[in-house]
Amino acid sequence: MTKTIDQFFCDWYSQVFPHAHGLGDPYALPALKKLIGFCAPGSVDRSAIADALGLETSESMTHALAGARIFVGAPPRLSPMGRALRKYLQTRSIESLLIAAQPHLRTRMVWCWPHICHCAVDGYEPGRACPNPFYHPANAVEYLRHG
Repeated sequence: MTKTIDQFFCDWYSQVFPHAHGLGDPYALPALKKLIGFCAPGSVDRSAIADALGLETSESMTHALAGARIFVGAPPRLSPMGRALRKYLQTRSIESLLIAAQPHLRTRMVWCWPHICHCAVDGYEPGRACPNPFYHPANAVEYLRHG
């Protein structure tokens, strides 16, 4: 089964923000979209993010995104997965993200993880890395080229 980019985003979001109640969280998704909006391809403006979101929220989100390899280095900059996430979020409104997530959440589709993939034709395939562009640099580069 091939997933859509929206389904890949739902998988990624559910892993990075597991206690955000899917995409129904009224705070995390808008904060993520706002935070990524302050990220230029080569740099992350942490002071602008802190001004927009508040220091506690910006630092918590920044650390979660660093753990998900969206941010790399010091000072932080967007990784290939971060650039793919930025491209994806720039093309979607909060409302369209919530609408796109509903079938994924209602059908209880099996979530993929970076090293456990359920996208194969017959579902789980041992040893297969998920093609989600928010998980792996090569997939992110492909999405950025052809997305």
